[in-house]
Amino acid sequence: MNPNNENGNLSTNLSRRYPIPSYEDLSNNVSSQNNSQETQNNNQMRETQYFEAQENDLREISQKFTQYTTTNEKKVPPSSECNFFSVENLNCSPRFMRSSIYCIPKTKALMRTTHLPFGVIVRPLAITHPQEDTIPIVDFGENGPIRCSRCGAYICSNAKFIKGGKIWICPICGVTNKVPKYYFCALNSNNIRHDINERPELLRGTIEFTAKKESKEIKTKAVHYVLVIEVTAITFRQGIFSDITKALDNILDHFPENAYVSIITFNSTIHFYDFNKNEESDPNMIIMSDIHDVFLPISPTTIQPLSSIKGKLKKFFKNLPQMFQNLKSTPSAYGSAMKAASLLIEKNGGKIISFSSQLPNRGMGSLNKRSKIKFSGTDEEKKLFIPQGKYYTNLGKWCLERNIAIDNYFFTSFQNDLSTISELSRITGGEIYLLNTYIPEIDRDKLVNDLIWSLKRPTGIQCVCKLRTSTGICVSKTIGNFERQSEGTEIKLSSINSDQTICYLLEHDMDLKENQPVYLQFAMLYINQNMEKRIRVINLKLDSHFEIKHIFNYIDQETLITLIMKNSLTELKLLPILQIRDNIIQQIINILVCYRRFCIEKTVLHKMVIPSNLQLIPSYALGLTKCKLFRLLPSVSTDEKIFLAHYLRSSTVKLSLSFMYPKMYSLHSLQSGIGLYSKSNQKIMLPSTLKLSVKNLSSKEILLLDNGLEMFLWIGNNVSNIACKLLFDRENIQNQNFSSFKLPILNNIYSKKIHNIIQEINQGRSQFPTLRIIRHSAQNEISFLQFLIEDKLNSISTFEFLNKLHTKIIEKMNY
Repeated sequence: MNPNNENGNLSTNLSRRYPIPSYEDLSNNVSSQNNSQETQNNNQMRETQYFEAQENDLREISQKFTQYTTTNEKKVPPSSECNFFSVENLNCSPRFMRSSIYCIPKTKALMRTTHLPFGVIVRPLAITHPQEDTIPIVDFGENGPIRCSRCGAYICSNAKFIKGGKIWICPICGVTNKVPKYYFCALNSNNIRHDINERPELLRGTIEFTAKKESKEIKTKAVHYVLVIEVTAITFRQGIFSDITKALDNILDHFPENAYVSIITFNSTIHFYDFNKNEESDPNMIIMSDIHDVFLPISPTTIQPLSSIKGKLKKFFKNLPQMFQNLKSTPSAYGSAMKAASLLIEKNGGKIISFSSQLPNRGMGSLNKRSKIKFSGTDEEKKLFIPQGKYYTNLGKWCLERNIAIDNYFFTSFQNDLSTISELSRITGGEIYLLNTYIPEIDRDKLVNDLIWSLKRPTGIQCVCKLRTSTGICVSKTIGNFERQSEGTEIKLSSINSDQTICYLLEHDMDLKENQPVYLQFAMLYINQNMEKRIRVINLKLDSHFEIKHIFNYIDQETLITLIMKNSLTELKLLPILQIRDNIIQQIINILVCYRRFCIEKTVLHKMVIPSNLQLIPSYALGLTKCKLFRLLPSVSTDEKIFLAHYLRSSTVKLSLSFMYPKMYSLHSLQSGIGLYSKSNQKIMLPSTLKLSVKNLSSKEILLLDNGLEMFLWIGNNVSNIACKLLFDRENIQNQNFSSFKLPILNNIYSKKIHNIIQEINQGRSQFPTLRIIRHSAQNEISFLQFLIEDKLNSISTFEFLNKLHTKIIEKMNY
């Protein structure tokens, strides 16, 4: 296996977001005297640990490093949380595409009977494991890749060759196509080409083609970035502006080598900066006071290559806070500033990265503060998810047409009407980052890490995506952060990154024939980070069957519940949250009723029976209905719900599961090997996970809880002084205020193990989680307790939920 990527593929150093700490690093940094003391401390800690039996989590996944070989035979892939590497053989790796069912019902009626959601979640630019082969790049020359004459599908591993190799059958539409002379090869007795091993496009499920000559022309040879920064009294008072400028200074070395960068600042006016001067002079500031009719007071050619102005930018970011330090007013012409930024790069396209802290209240796109709705769960609540007016929607579409993507960083704890402003990021394929309780000491690390990762991770621009389905299956709905361009399945994105997914819900448009499989082919035309135009093609074959019992054996419960979650997001503007929650539960009930009715004996009707491959569905469903997005408490703002909806629409299966059912780890006493890098498993070993219940909280315990976006370090009141010293460098934490306390990295094994564990958890994150330290019985402990979904906290417990499901199932069975 080749660990090196060529021709624009992802380099292996990005397979981990953070570097691997070695055991030697830990050992050599601590003297033998310290190690001896460490052993004594650990022994004392074990004597004071919580001895009461703790319930293990059913979601516990083996951390053993294993191989998974894909084939076109029906089988469910390993869990998205497993530690595995894929060897592609005909079908694609589950990193790129996962289906909710791997053996689907043969008829439309049978599919309706099962109540199973059928669909796939595609992650086109997923980061591969270093042990996995790189994605092959195939160049067919001037003519481009071979395609079906009828449906446009690409030649792939599921294509069949007949008539001695002169004809190939399209797996999508079934049409026969002539094989070009330059591609002809004779067949063996099994109708397999003799050159099969030299044709990766016929062997691998995931392939990348170079685009044909006429589509290779690229308008720009570099990505243009515009940084749009709010400069108001609010950002200065809270230390936000200072942290933004320091963060931007820190990330200059992480931009692509050929990047072009420009700066815009704004408050009640818009400020442009012309760096096209000699090296020693400061940039020339041009102020635009007419924010109701935005135009460009400078030429787009003033955007300079970062390499030529990096020194001036560093000086500029250092001096920028002083230029606006005497501000007293807080107006925001955000909408006008975003229009100006888009005009600056409309010819070349690129990315706008904006930083704002308040509701736009001046100029174009100014918004009125919406009146607060004092009651949740009513028909009125859904109105808050509908944008005010069309300005930001239309601007987003305008940017999409010009291949401009928009990332937004929001810092305010006040209402910012993200349901309106977030349209810019949703339509263009951009990201939203919400730092609504910004505490500089804690959150500045998140700001810097998120900016760096957004620049480093694999990203495609000017993307056009399409999922083709074989006869009998069609796309019923697409879900993600994008704007549908037509009634077909084609999707256009200004940008897509390795953390984003596209969800396709599928259905029958006709019954399948006997022995007819289902073929899916996802294709994406895009420009990679080396400014090369490529076509990424991802292929998946699924079987079909006429027996419900057989179908239930091939369900991927992780993808299934993720489809249910993503589909529920599309109802936020249409239905009250209570009804959405009820719909989720009802769908789970219908699935389990079907299983009981057709798959088990009637003699066990009095028992709660769930198939083994669906045993986690009730817990995930309960966690989903209890999450912040569907919570009825007024403490969760609409802005936060909009942010969560944006995040979850494009989240991976793994991150979706973490959000629905967070992971909780015990850190009080770490066994040998935990928190250290394992060469055999190629990862830092994590502690076992615990059920999310107050039963696992002890006054002598230290717990880490992670939901993919937030992390909480919970400290019991009676944690030993030794543990406090090793972790916080202080023996008594009773009077410690942790609201702005950053967990230190100390020179002892225990501290470094904890930080290694946190780092390992963060590896697959699209956004850097903020770590907040919570002390038992502290005022802010509720922010931690709300994630203990197994218990009855403003809702029902898992036990009550299962009883409710069982009762409803029996009622429907008797109906």
